[in-house]
Amino acid sequence: MSPSLLTAVPWLALSAAAGQHALLMAVPPPPSAAALDLGRDLDRLATAAAAGPLGPTALERAAATADPAAALAAQARRLAPGDRLWVHISGHGTRVADDDRDEADGWDEALLLTDGGVVRDDALGAALTELRRALGPAGHLVLTLDTCHSGGLLRGLQPAARGSGPAVPGADTLGHEWVRPADALAPVTILAAARADELAEEAPGGGGRFSQALAEALVRAPAGATWSTVHARIQAALAQAAPAQHPVLLGAGHLPLAPDAPAAGGLAVDGVVAGPPLQLRIAGGTLLGLDDRARYALVLEDGRVCSAAVASTTASQTFLQPGCAAPPAALAAARVRVEREGAPPSPRRLALPPALHDRLLPLLAAEGWTAGPAALVLTTEPGPESEAGTLVLRAGATELARSPAGAPWSTSPVATALRRRRRATELAALELAGGPSPSLRLRAADPTTCAPGAVLVPDATGALQLPPGAGITVEVRHTAPGPRRIHLVHFDADNRATALLDDDEAPLLAPGEAWTSPRCWQTVPPWGTERLKLLATRAPLPLATWLDGAPLRGDWTADGATTTLTYTLSAVTAWAGAAP
Repeated sequence: MSPSLLTAVPWLALSAAAGQHALLMAVPPPPSAAALDLGRDLDRLATAAAAGPLGPTALERAAATADPAAALAAQARRLAPGDRLWVHISGHGTRVADDDRDEADGWDEALLLTDGGVVRDDALGAALTELRRALGPAGHLVLTLDTCHSGGLLRGLQPAARGSGPAVPGADTLGHEWVRPADALAPVTILAAARADELAEEAPGGGGRFSQALAEALVRAPAGATWSTVHARIQAALAQAAPAQHPVLLGAGHLPLAPDAPAAGGLAVDGVVAGPPLQLRIAGGTLLGLDDRARYALVLEDGRVCSAAVASTTASQTFLQPGCAAPPAALAAARVRVEREGAPPSPRRLALPPALHDRLLPLLAAEGWTAGPAALVLTTEPGPESEAGTLVLRAGATELARSPAGAPWSTSPVATALRRRRRATELAALELAGGPSPSLRLRAADPTTCAPGAVLVPDATGALQLPPGAGITVEVRHTAPGPRRIHLVHFDADNRATALLDDDEAPLLAPGEAWTSPRCWQTVPPWGTERLKLLATRAPLPLATWLDGAPLRGDWTADGATTTLTYTLSAVTAWAGAAP
């Protein structure tokens, strides 16, 4: 077997149409800090970039960046107005005392450098501002950070985590330091691995869990995907793999990954291995979670699409057996799309003590769950001798439901909570594309009467940030050729779903008609990115009933469309009070 492309070269440059750039940086920590597999992060993301979801990309890989601010300044000199740039940073972070009193919480966030020094968020912010100025208002800057506490650019130092310094609940976020409105600057989208008071975990096989989820989300991105779509898929992955870690989306989440022209998409074929049977070799392997549980489509240059099955996979390569006949040259020029059934990018697992296995495993399997290490933990608490005790379902430190252990399973609060959790995850990743997209706008609302007020307008970066306690409601339109039923779902920063309309309240809207929800709500913790998803369908959809566990009947997906609006809640009010 030939060496993997991912390990054979330290530098990967992809031939690119002008305009799309990527800079992947690893900032190695000093020897005294916890060791991290930063190279694994860059391997995954370089492969994801090569899959084409962002369009043809000129990619620079900096595996040992000693001065990230200088690297960003050098990148700025290579940009032209209207370009798009993706910057990724993996490394340790820390917090140091604020030296210029510009921080609401008294701390500067910083990256820890190899020599033991730091580069403060102020310096990084200035470098990013220069990048945005070089890109201009027609460009786009995407920043991804795999760091502990990266919602504030900091990390807590401990084994299997990345960074150092105190983790202060309610710490200020990137949104208030790097996403300020400014003229002639490119909009910015920021995806951070965790909130300001959380750690970012290492994956068991090496590399950050966030980088792994980001790479898989990019490879599997559907046509027309936005950065909000990518964030939702990362949320779903980390909810299973790292429940204490909540990825944060800030800024222009509504912008598409490839705005100019749809990219070919899919992984390139590295080579054709002569048979029998003939096999195709592609880069990725378990780095990108490629296995026989996924579905693969082989797209030939003549437009034909056929299935492909996994023959074998290694850490960095996968071998596929094509399901159609074609000359080797045609197969070598094909692209491989990775398609996974269902919404969650990882299995629905539930941590279960051995004492419950025999009784509950068949019942859990019927609900779509398997036993194993997971975000959700089902335990028992002892009760009186005359009782069987209590089943308790938890996600981290949060209790989701409890019910008597002897109660009928099908109607127990624990079973209901599991159904809601599974369906909320499926709904978060659902994208319907059967017609023109509907549109959403947030309006200010009186929390007492729900009377709608002014439209809440994103700032110059595309970010919509709200302070705590704000009253909001939502306005809806659509441009489909005929009437559509409107269904609204709210996802909080923990990706928990709530139907905002009862099933009998879903309005039937004519094309172009504006409708404002009679319901309103206030912004409350947890802080982070919240999401409103609109489903516009021809057939009525019993969404609230379905989320509560009832079966869903009817083929409503055949003629429907979805759109998503995101906004960020911050515990910091000093600057957020000036938000629109």
